[in-house]
Amino acid sequence: MDGRQGMMMGNTLLLCILLGYLGLLVLGTHVPEESLPISLHNEFVLHFFAYAGLALLVGGLRVRRKCVGSAGEAGSGSLRLLGVFLLVMGVAVCDEATQPFFGRAFEVEDLTADFSGAAMAIYVVAQWDRVGRRSGPCLDGERASCSAAHRPHSCNVSSIGND
Repeated sequence: MDGRQGMMMGNTLLLCILLGYLGLLVLGTHVPEESLPISLHNEFVLHFFAYAGLALLVGGLRVRRKCVGSAGEAGSGSLRLLGVFLLVMGVAVCDEATQPFFGRAFEVEDLTADFSGAAMAIYVVAQWDRVGRRSGPCLDGERASCSAAHRPHSCNVSSIGND
């Protein structure tokens, strides 16, 4: 199995976990509070960690991309993480906005916790990406800081844009 196949299998597994997690998140936030088997003493903490987990899962997905220079790599990584944050926040707003239809209330405090958890998770993913780019051999051009000797054949300058 080469690096691409491993990445695809990892993404498939992560996507399945992500969809299951999202389903449980939506189910858990739409069940009326009286029906829950546990008492929610600090709902802020639950929202924080629920959306931190969602952002970590979405941020962990990798897309196949061509090898680019370090400036482009940093820029594309930042845009990817901004996209992850905006996607997770869109889910949080939709989740919170649909709760009144199920006997729950739209609460700005919950959104604040969601945003905070997602921001913390995005920071963790950004640090993980930064450390990952600086260490170890390249895998399919993912780390721009690798020396030319470690880059795979498909990641040389002449192949960019010719795929």
